[in-house]
Amino acid sequence: MDRTALKIPKNAGSGLHLEDESECDDNQSARRSTFGHFEETMDQFQQCKVEAATESLQAAYRHFLNLSPDSFRNPTDYEKEQVDRGREMGLSYCSAPPFFGAVLLNPKLIADKDVHFYASFTTVFGAVALKLHKYKIAIDLFQRCDSLYTFDATPCPENNEQVINILRAVAKANVGCVYLIMRATNKAKDYLERALEIFETFKNKTDSPEINIVAIQTNLSLAYLCQKNYIAAVKLQERLILKAKYPILPPHLVAAIHYNRAELFIELKEPVKALMELRTLDSLFERMNNEEAIFSKFISSKICLAYQKIGDVARAEKIAERLTFP
Repeated sequence: MDRTALKIPKNAGSGLHLEDESECDDNQSARRSTFGHFEETMDQFQQCKVEAATESLQAAYRHFLNLSPDSFRNPTDYEKEQVDRGREMGLSYCSAPPFFGAVLLNPKLIADKDVHFYASFTTVFGAVALKLHKYKIAIDLFQRCDSLYTFDATPCPENNEQVINILRAVAKANVGCVYLIMRATNKAKDYLERALEIFETFKNKTDSPEINIVAIQTNLSLAYLCQKNYIAAVKLQERLILKAKYPILPPHLVAAIHYNRAELFIELKEPVKALMELRTLDSLFERMNNEEAIFSKFISSKICLAYQKIGDVARAEKIAERLTFP
């Protein structure tokens, strides 16, 4: 029997280490590319270069798909700045017309730790994708956050159960919001109701979910309206109009409440009541950061429609003329 000692190549013992280093380099490269293209997306969008912004977003998404949640550990100041910038762009305003009354949830106050950076980034990335009407990308990004906390049972001292459940609820609610905008109303309603159920379990334990509960209910009222379930829509909106006075609610959420109520009144052939809501909304926008005045013009067109339905053609024509020839 040959007892000759096996000769082990010098680099055999370091093979795994070299593979780990190569994988680490690939992750770092994909991470840099993801945030680089994400920054380009926001730059181009702010310059009204929508086509270029969409191409950059898709490039960022392709690089993102090469990353895992673990790739987002220890975020840099630059990466945090880009997420904050994206949050301001995608989550601080109502959806653009004609989907004005749909509202995304913002987990900023919940996921403010580095350990939840992946959840923050996927939410903000999805919101920017939605702004560019890339619905499938937005849904995938929101669902990745939900899936992470659904299947990852690894205990972590920094991830308390309440925060994780709230982040899952935010993800579900935002998927529901995208489906609502896509007019896939049944899917939207299902996701929104599941998200609301989670938030309701924390309602009496902390004040933080209240804004999110109002946002989900606002979207649900719009879903009921789309389904022509007017009784459910009226009942929910009666509760929401009282909550619109809460000082903790952000202005864009208050605006969505009034807008959806106006849409409901128009649908119910009550244009006078719709006009009252639209006037309140118009006044609210004067106090808000009105991005490129697009929302004010949109509301003015709705006011014009309300006057038409009331039968005040002269006022409707005057508004239409002002919109056509500002």
